[in-house]
Amino acid sequence: MREAKQHNRLSLRLPPSYNKTKYLNQLKKNDQKKTPAGSAAAAAAAAAAAAEVEAAAAEAEVEAAATAAGAAAEAEAEAEAAAATAAAAEAAAAAADAAAAAAAEAEAVAVDRAATDAANSSK
Repeated sequence: MREAKQHNRLSLRLPPSYNKTKYLNQLKKNDQKKTPAGSAAAAAAAAAAAAEVEAAAAEAEVEAAATAAGAAAEAEAEAEAAAATAAAAEAAAAAADAAAAAAAEAEAVAVDRAATDAANSSK
């Protein structure tokens, strides 16, 4: 189809003595010279678009990493607070155990005194 159009073009422009094949070959060479430049420009545009997409992906990855780091720091702070709360609860439980032991010892001493007093008063 393209060559048919070129033949029609040639018949309008060229004198009958001109070599049409030579002219067609020259047109093909010109087309081949133009095509790489056009494809190079398209490839450059595609590379620029790919670089832009890659940059956006890298930015999103950095944001995700920052968010993850923030979440990790927050989780670490919560874990530290929970550990401090657990330590305080453990200390309170130990204090309660100590108080119960002291109360039991005081009760034993009181019972012993009462028994001693009762023994002394019966004498």
